[in-house]
Amino acid sequence: MHPDLIMTAIGAVTFCLSLLLSAFLFAIRGPLRPANRLLAGFLLLTAVDLFGWTADLFPDGVQHFLIFRLPLSFLQMPLLCAYVGTLCFPKRRFHAHLLGGAIATLVSAASLIPRFLVVAFAAPSSRSIDTGLDLVANNIALHVQFYAYIAIMIALFVRSRRGDGRTDSPPDRFTATWIITIIAVSVAAHTLVVAKSWASIRGDETGFQTLQIAVGLFAVVITCALTLAALARQSLFLGLAAEAIMHRGKRGAAPSITIDEEATAHIERYMMAQKPFLDPSLTIGRLARRLGMTQRDLSGLINRQMGLHFFDFLNRYRIDMAAAMLVDPANDAMTVLEIAHLVGFNTKSSFNTAFGKHRGETPTTHRLRAREVSRAEAR
Repeated sequence: MHPDLIMTAIGAVTFCLSLLLSAFLFAIRGPLRPANRLLAGFLLLTAVDLFGWTADLFPDGVQHFLIFRLPLSFLQMPLLCAYVGTLCFPKRRFHAHLLGGAIATLVSAASLIPRFLVVAFAAPSSRSIDTGLDLVANNIALHVQFYAYIAIMIALFVRSRRGDGRTDSPPDRFTATWIITIIAVSVAAHTLVVAKSWASIRGDETGFQTLQIAVGLFAVVITCALTLAALARQSLFLGLAAEAIMHRGKRGAAPSITIDEEATAHIERYMMAQKPFLDPSLTIGRLARRLGMTQRDLSGLINRQMGLHFFDFLNRYRIDMAAAMLVDPANDAMTVLEIAHLVGFNTKSSFNTAFGKHRGETPTTHRLRAREVSRAEAR
């Protein structure tokens, strides 16, 4: 089969798979949603890049615009680096990397506009000799950017494993393995790309075509592997510790306090950060979906590890928040009922009952006692 036909077929397959995966990651919910969107953006740009391999299927008018795939490539590594960084440091945001990638994309696009105008609009007889220096400069910059971001990703991962006060805890074992795999596969794939570029510079047409097909097959394998990971290791994208999911699937397995504690800590972090309990209509099924768990697993953890029923579990967070609001002087103008509604209770009676159960006093008594203490301290 002709090499161009092979690359067209490979490009079509990987393009479709990359689009499908990016759609899956954009749609999936849970605590890892911000990280998933970064990975989805990376895959979407990868799909755009792979679209160029199917260029022979389109007319010249479309092919002229494919030159701008190169500038968009400057956003791929910033997105992947931000994804890895978000897995390592969930509390941090990596907007600076994305801004840097966007600036590099604009500079690259501006440098290629003259070439696009000549190729798209100038008559063939009027085109000057093309040295290709603009493409060479862009490709060199792209290779340098790649290895710079690989170094940044490695540094972020090492810092997260050592412990850095800006993260809740180091990535769990499966997430750490996933990050190492991403970095290793990226280096391996780019090594093939560099070798292909070097073959092109040397004028080795046979070597270039061979490496081009190798790069394409590698892309297919990696895209398929990522698809399988999305099916078999959903915890990598949903956010629940993989060990906990695996443990639930083992019939007759003895309870593991370490596994339960890790999953419980994950739930606690999500509750404090996202505050889903403020929704008065929140159900255990909806919360389980947000956490990337089954309803049965979530119910089991709440009952076994925390010794609570689901609504007592929710009310614990609601009452803690309400208690803080009741003693805050900034909320003196708010009634008890208004605070009850704000923290997720539908009625004042249910709020009073839950408050008494968790605090041993009524909300009004709690507020009055706090005011008396405040006045006594002010004297």
